[in-house]
Amino acid sequence: MGAVRLEEGGGAARARDDVLRYFAERFGVAAEAFDPYGVIAFGSSAWLVSKAMPAPASLRGFEPQNPGVRLLRDLGTFVKPTSAGLRLVGRAATRNVADLSPEDLWPFFERKPIAPPAPIEPGFAVVRLRGEGHVIGCGIQTRDGLVSQLPDSHAAGLRTSLFLAPRAGEARRP
Repeated sequence: MGAVRLEEGGGAARARDDVLRYFAERFGVAAEAFDPYGVIAFGSSAWLVSKAMPAPASLRGFEPQNPGVRLLRDLGTFVKPTSAGLRLVGRAATRNVADLSPEDLWPFFERKPIAPPAPIEPGFAVVRLRGEGHVIGCGIQTRDGLVSQLPDSHAAGLRTSLFLAPRAGEARRP
């Protein structure tokens, strides 16, 4: 995969092209999935923004914490898609997708490696709820299995909102 360049001032068109190429190559997401959004580089991240939002440089006087929904974070040696960003564009993914059953969710939320239901290339994956198509967020396929990359607060909120009952022999979880 070509490098994703997230430098500010590198041009909105280049940032958008690099992000769309990454999502097409890694997840099979068509460019049309991004049509409702602007894509900008701001700090060390790529963000999905309202198309009506002014250029980030014009916001400097306001010291914005973030300009939209973080889509990718540049971690130096690689970029990581965020769960929040995947929830917006992950329905369109056709590659490196893990459609998890409800039984797979507990160990996934606990960051235990699980066997993905279909082959996934090593690296990041879009994680969805099987049969529903709802995007849960980001996972990473390691040699040990698929491991959650969800923020702990998001995983806890999902456990609560999905009313997941404990497995047989386990105590009820918060």
